Amino acid sequence: QVKSWWDAYDREVISVLSNAKKPVEEELNKETAPVELSVTEHKGTEIEDIELGKVGVEFHKLDGKTWLAILTNKMFSGSTPLPFGTVRFYKEVDGKFQKVAALDEMEGPWDKDKIQFSTVQYQPMGIKKGAIQFSTFHQWPAKSGDKANRTQIIWEFKDAPKPVTLVPEVDWHKASDGTVVMGHGDAYDVP
Repeated sequence: QVKSWWDAYDREVISVLSNAKKPVEEELNKETAPVELSVTEHKGTEIEDIELGKVGVEFHKLDGKTWLAILTNKMFSGSTPLPFGTVRFYKEVDGKFQKVAALDEMEGPWDKDKIQFSTVQYQPMGIKKGAIQFSTFHQWPAKSGDKANRTQIIWEFKDAPKPVTLVPEVDWHKASDGTVVMGHGDAYDVP
């Protein structure tokens, strides 16, 4: 089910990128800004508008042909939230765009459930040793009584996107004595 939702996004993202003669980040982000979806139900003479939630895409250009896209889906199926966000990568090959990588399809030391049900932020980090570096921050809904927290994935992009470092707890973490400490916890290399 989840994969089919993101696959539908892929088709739309590829279409948007392909239809832009020279894709420009600002213009793409205006075109794909989050929009509210709703459906109108007719029950006899009654008409009810039901809000389904928001969907959108945020683009970030990595190099001349490769784009990072943050897919957001803040919709509900009844009272069940559908996946909130993921990160996917698209590249122009022989004049056509195609998906080349997706965080939700990668294996790594991150908590897939938390990552899948998170909102995503992007932060560029410059170039190091010829590779473009950037971070994605993933914030999931906090349970009642818990503090909100984010997970950070640091990426490198040379020929392909590669997660290199994971910081599971960015905003606060539990110290060895069980106390809550502001600031990030341990960082781990991604194999």
